[in-house]
Amino acid sequence: MEYVELLRVRRSLIWNAGILAIVVIGILTLGSDSTIHVNGGTTRIAPGVALPAGVLATIGAFLAAVYASSIGTSLNRESMTRDISWTKPVSRTVLAIRFVCIDLAGVIGAFAFALILIYLALSHLHVAVVADVDTPAQLLLGCGVGAMWYGLLELLTCGFGPGARAMSGILWPVALVCQGLGALGGTIGQTIHALDVLNPLAYLSNIANAGAAASAGSVWFFALVFCGLAVVIWPRREA
Repeated sequence: MEYVELLRVRRSLIWNAGILAIVVIGILTLGSDSTIHVNGGTTRIAPGVALPAGVLATIGAFLAAVYASSIGTSLNRESMTRDISWTKPVSRTVLAIRFVCIDLAGVIGAFAFALILIYLALSHLHVAVVADVDTPAQLLLGCGVGAMWYGLLELLTCGFGPGARAMSGILWPVALVCQGLGALGGTIGQTIHALDVLNPLAYLSNIANAGAAASAGSVWFFALVFCGLAVVIWPRREA
């Protein structure tokens, strides 16, 4: 049962790692001096330049969310074989918990691999990565963004049919548009900005900031709440 999910997560991690490695190798081959934009500012990537660790955590968080999109519908997928899986001598709730734990481990692994690969690429370019007292909180927040995205997908898809898996693609433009609308003034903008507390991508801009610790607590709180609700809802779904 959960062994099937373990194999699926392992396979998706291998594909994710391979694609990311190819992209990074391509960038190293074709690119040289470049700039990236973080929190409205510009950070230059070039030999001899020191790059804050929070920037790496931001990139890793985005990549972890991308990976979470590929496995964030595992309970929905398992529903297709529930007539078999639910006759096994194990609680449906326990089975759901095992699936979620395996998936979250995959998200954390994808985040860690992205950081390692980016760090190695920067080292190849002779770009230093500077850590400070806020780095642990920034890393926790970055990983939490991927976990929160995963939990949100599980919650939105676990109680519906196979068509709900399209949410893994639909949610991206919705989250990005809501984040943009939240910057508008007026009642609509203020309302959407308030709802952005449930939008994992809204926390990306907080990662490189000094106050990442509070946001880290928020994303992991919502990640666990979303996963917990999915674990409660999924076993009650009938054929």
